[in-house]
Amino acid sequence: MGGGRMKAGIAGILATAALVLVGCSPFPVTVAARPLTPIAKGEVRRIAILPFTTAGLSTERNGELGSEPLPEPPGDTVTRAMQNAMREYADWQIVDDLTVGEAFRQLYGEVRAPTPEEALAVGRALHADAIVRGQVKVFNERIGTELAAKRPAHVIFAAELVRMADGLSIWQAEYAEQQ
Repeated sequence: MGGGRMKAGIAGILATAALVLVGCSPFPVTVAARPLTPIAKGEVRRIAILPFTTAGLSTERNGELGSEPLPEPPGDTVTRAMQNAMREYADWQIVDDLTVGEAFRQLYGEVRAPTPEEALAVGRALHADAIVRGQVKVFNERIGTELAAKRPAHVIFAAELVRMADGLSIWQAEYAEQQ
């Protein structure tokens, strides 16, 4: 995938991931994306998607009537949505999440959201061309039903693509979506 197509592809993927997280929405996803470094055609093929961090995560679920416990941590939900969306592109080889998890266990004893240095170490161990890492900033599930929601679902997350050859961030974006 050429540099322009790759950047457009990543933007589309993250928008799709945002929509998957909050459900189908007729409203556009708010996106702030920026390419940082040119990407040569074929330079990035094998991509590892690392667990998204949730440091400073804003949630508004505490004791609210109608709220149910989350089925999994928000970082896991966003990471999985990103993996599923990126697998749709045949030009990329997305490293399986179990393989990513095993690399984490071998290097750090557990699977968790990595520091920037740990993310690069895991990417090198996986022989990836690039890694995707990110942070979930807001993750609120809908409270109520689809027809009568007290509060709609809402997610804000940031992601970046880091080239392993030089450790440079080559693309960044922030997404906000409300159901």
